[in-house]
Amino acid sequence: MVTMTNSDTPSADKLAKYFKEKIENLRNTLPQNTTNIDKFFECLDLTPVFHKVQACFDFVQYFSDAVIKSTSFQQVTYQNKLLTMKFLVPGAVHFLLLCHLRLVVSRALPVNPQIPICENLGWCGNHIMEQLRHQLNILNSTAKSLYETYKYKQQFDDELCRPTDIDFPSFHMNGTHGKERMVELYKVFIYMNASLGNITRDQNDLNPEAKDLLTLLRNTTAIIRGVISNLTCLLCEKYKVTDVDVVYGRSTKGSNIFNKKKQGCEVLRKYMRVIDKIAQVTRSDKAS
Repeated sequence: MVTMTNSDTPSADKLAKYFKEKIENLRNTLPQNTTNIDKFFECLDLTPVFHKVQACFDFVQYFSDAVIKSTSFQQVTYQNKLLTMKFLVPGAVHFLLLCHLRLVVSRALPVNPQIPICENLGWCGNHIMEQLRHQLNILNSTAKSLYETYKYKQQFDDELCRPTDIDFPSFHMNGTHGKERMVELYKVFIYMNASLGNITRDQNDLNPEAKDLLTLLRNTTAIIRGVISNLTCLLCEKYKVTDVDVVYGRSTKGSNIFNKKKQGCEVLRKYMRVIDKIAQVTRSDKAS
């Protein structure tokens, strides 16, 4: 077993071996308990080792190839979660760098920074739009469940969750195409990535027993990171966009419990409505 400590500077080969051993352990128990899938998402948050990006990329590639093809892998619940990871592979190097840069963090983020998005861009693949549409369809199909579960756990009603004081980025169904639309999408998902980090942190503190909600939050975050990867590839390689002004929204650190819950509910309700519009637009773009 490869051991990892903060003082180590491991080689890429050692990291690849370390990740593969983790996945082999998961494979042995996958059919028994859904929490093992969640452990995989936790593996992606091993911050001390993310400076070895290529090894992390090998880890994601190995996981998607080895586990999805497993003959013992029959249950739809697992298939959906693992297919999510399969669609994270294109643009995975940039995705892992996003994790390394800690866009989903527990500290306050700058409100309106400009991101040099193409630095250290890795392999992007040949079917980015197809993968992006698939990811957006998954997000759209799960957004209502996420919102309703969150609302129920907070004991809120729809009126309390009506967006009144959030700076959610704009998305226009009409009048934008190509580069402008991809930039709008990038801003939306960067915002949601950071917002879900705040919401997940708060719910870990306020509702640690709400495992179903926490799982939905983690899985949604994982898919959104994949969306960001694919959007980054499109912006950099196709549209030659290198910088995007983004808004992360307000951190809830220091807020009282009610305001933390309310802000999370407002964001998730707005997200549920926006992701439906986004999915509609991307489907119609494909049809045309």
